Amino acid sequence: APLPKAAGKIAKPSRLGAKTRRLLLGGGLSAAFPYFAPALKAEVQRRVLAPSREGLAILPAALGNGAGRLGAARLALNKLLTPGQ
Repeated sequence: APLPKAAGKIAKPSRLGAKTRRLLLGGGLSAAFPYFAPALKAEVQRRVLAPSREGLAILPAALGNGAGRLGAARLALNKLLTPGQ
């Protein structure tokens, strides 16, 4: 299946740098990863030069859809526990 336009805009496979080794997709995308991963990997293969693709892993983020909540909680704790803020 072709890569949906929205996924291409999010992932921007043509902007991977030579030192990029992991492309992590989080949030709601991580839950849908098994469904669009083959198309995303094919698009990266098509758009990114071989030296930049070497050793590249495209993976769902371990925190998945909970990353935003955890990040917000961390910011709140930092604000509460840092004097003078």
